[in-house]
Amino acid sequence: MTDSASRLSRLVTSMDNGLPRQLTVRRQQSIYWPSVWMHAAQFDARGSFFVNGFPSSGTNWLCHLASRYFDLPIFEPWTRLTPTLRPHVFHLHRFVDTRAARARTLYITRDGRDAIVSRYFKLVNPNDSRPLKAFEAASGVVFNKTKAREQLPAFIEWYFTEKRFSAMNWADHVRRAEAMDLPRLLFEDLKQTPFETLAPLFERVSGQTVDRARLEMIIDELDFSRVKNTENAYHLRKSQVGEWRPLYSQAAREAFARHAQDGLELMGFETDRSWIRETEDAGTA
Repeated sequence: MTDSASRLSRLVTSMDNGLPRQLTVRRQQSIYWPSVWMHAAQFDARGSFFVNGFPSSGTNWLCHLASRYFDLPIFEPWTRLTPTLRPHVFHLHRFVDTRAARARTLYITRDGRDAIVSRYFKLVNPNDSRPLKAFEAASGVVFNKTKAREQLPAFIEWYFTEKRFSAMNWADHVRRAEAMDLPRLLFEDLKQTPFETLAPLFERVSGQTVDRARLEMIIDELDFSRVKNTENAYHLRKSQVGEWRPLYSQAAREAFARHAQDGLELMGFETDRSWIRETEDAGTA
């Protein structure tokens, strides 16, 4: 970032800090979405890429990886006063359904059972207390993160049925991505075999052969634990694979399957419903 850009960023941030949060969000969205659509409307997306996924699925990490590899900045509306025509990596949770956007979207998904655990713990949000209050009011449960196993059945049921705080739940999100045939990867694969997971995806969205040495270097530099330590702790938890297992009681398993079993099978996390009947994992209360 140049000195002038850095000064502008500080000025815009200072301005936003002086506004009510609702106005700040509206101002940033008035810059973000026009920028997204101006790129999505062009046949090559003006050289931009779109990273999409359900919240708590690794989108931040994938944005950093794509940004470094393709040498494009991640678009940050909170540092700008106007939309942009320059190529960027755009971070999305909503779908942009144009031919160019579909071709240049990197869609990352994570086991929905783990994603829901993350959403549960993030009910305590320093910027927005409304979801927490709504969950407690609807369920009669007083949130206590030390009682996650006990409270998750009620949270899962509330999460999949409430409509005010999420435009699309996890199951609907992965169904939509499948219907759009988006270039897709799994968060779990990205953690375990990052090069093998990223290389074909980057080749598909860019139309170019991957530079193996460059990608391996970037993967090493942007190991998930390192990115996590540089980001706001609220946005990046430990994100362990299989974190859900000791926290899901039989009631939680049944609640999740009732709403999202087809999503688990669609994304390849399960092949049938046998996981619902599994003996509860060792180490649980």
